[in-house]
Amino acid sequence: MSEHNSEKYLLENAAVNIFIQIYNQNYKDQLTIQVRQERPDVILAHAGQEFSGLEITHLFYDSQQAKVLLGRSEDDFDRIETMDKSIDTLNELIKKKERIYRDLGLSHDLSLLIRNASPIYGMTDFLKHKECIYKSYVFTNIWFLSRDGDGEWLLTDLLQP
Repeated sequence: MSEHNSEKYLLENAAVNIFIQIYNQNYKDQLTIQVRQERPDVILAHAGQEFSGLEITHLFYDSQQAKVLLGRSEDDFDRIETMDKSIDTLNELIKKKERIYRDLGLSHDLSLLIRNASPIYGMTDFLKHKECIYKSYVFTNIWFLSRDGDGEWLLTDLLQP
């Protein structure tokens, strides 16, 4: 496995583990990982033995922030982040993933899990701008996993009102 694929797997694995833990604490329908694969990243089994796909991605402000946060650059990330740019980046990420899956014809529901990597903007910041977030019709849910002021991971479905 290449270094990039190994890192990608570790990031996805951490995100899905946090997601399942929070989801199972808050919903009766308990989830377990059934299969790890390339597309979608995970097939989840619901308590009722239904299956759904989960595509996992991470939201970085831009590629430079990703490099700094992932230890690939020793440069400082000294640009000022704006919420507008963060929302634009989130929307482009959703649209990019939507294009990949639009015509795939999967036999099960598909959800998108986005783990927010921003050290500046948390869940509350994004929820204040929820009306500006792109609503995809390809995904059953767009789960947004983010920290907030207290440092705890929070989970919300961006497609729910």
